[in-house]
Amino acid sequence: MLSAADNELLTRTNAGTAMGEYFRRFWQPVALSREVAEPDCAPIRVKVMGEDLIVFRDTQGRVGVIEPRCAHRGADLFFGRNEECGIRCIYHGWKYDVDGKCIELPNVPEGSAYRGKIAIKAYPTREFGELVWAYLGPRERMPEKLPELEFAMLPASHRYVTKRLQECNWAHSIAYTWMPITDEACWIYTYAWHPDRPLSAEERAKYEKGGFGQFAVLGPGFVPVRNRSNDFLIDREEQKHKSFTGVRGVAEQDAMAQASQGVIADRTREHLTPTDLGVVRFRRIMLDAAKSIAAGKEPEAPHLYKSYRLRAGGAVTHAASLEEVMKERFGDALGRASA
Repeated sequence: MLSAADNELLTRTNAGTAMGEYFRRFWQPVALSREVAEPDCAPIRVKVMGEDLIVFRDTQGRVGVIEPRCAHRGADLFFGRNEECGIRCIYHGWKYDVDGKCIELPNVPEGSAYRGKIAIKAYPTREFGELVWAYLGPRERMPEKLPELEFAMLPASHRYVTKRLQECNWAHSIAYTWMPITDEACWIYTYAWHPDRPLSAEERAKYEKGGFGQFAVLGPGFVPVRNRSNDFLIDREEQKHKSFTGVRGVAEQDAMAQASQGVIADRTREHLTPTDLGVVRFRRIMLDAAKSIAAGKEPEAPHLYKSYRLRAGGAVTHAASLEEVMKERFGDALGRASA
């Protein structure tokens, strides 16, 4: 179990928190490239670690991640016109480029001190692996390169990339790529790839329908059809007679178990076992990292971009049945702990 203080440290990622500052030292995915697919398309709202932002693609195809408030009167730039390499506020026409610079001020006289000096917050942005990545930390600490994840280094034909909403804190799992929206919700960025060939149409269709375990069946806005609001459409008859959980879909079953802990789990009440070794190690790594950055020690991990080239063990292990693996690891084909 964790102390209440460590649980608080682990779960809070807004600006100014130790874990939030650690997260901000990394390039983070903030949107799918297809959400702003075309130049001058409509901007989208995003919230990243409690911060409201908009994402847009300008006339030249560049993606910007900027704060949503016009520096003039604070009108929401989400409603702005995306045109001629900038977002133009619909209130008085001030226009901002992907770097947050105000490049046109129609109601400001020539010679005004405002011209050339007005800007709003904007974050460095890159696209990689059909994701929009942003760096929200101190500019002088920005990693030179993005994490070299294998799926992102392959041709687009070899991968499938999506996301789904998860209505709980980021620390509920150590799987996937969980990106905090707030401390009570995340985007889970999920992807599949084949290193040697393009994905088939049949494979893509299965991913889109929630196949292969890590993907969920999605409704509008990348919200899973089975979610917290409808109790994951649990079927008690199916649970009694056909399946262990009564919820369809491996990803949905995971989400149900994770979300059922509460939006922020109380880890002071846990009783962990040897099968939770990975969870314990993960938490220790993250807590140590957050405590170090709070003490003024900058992390090395954001700059180790080549380390992300590693594949999961399943890609390199010898062929074996699940029962054989469980017996080898736990001494029992079902993974039951012995005395």
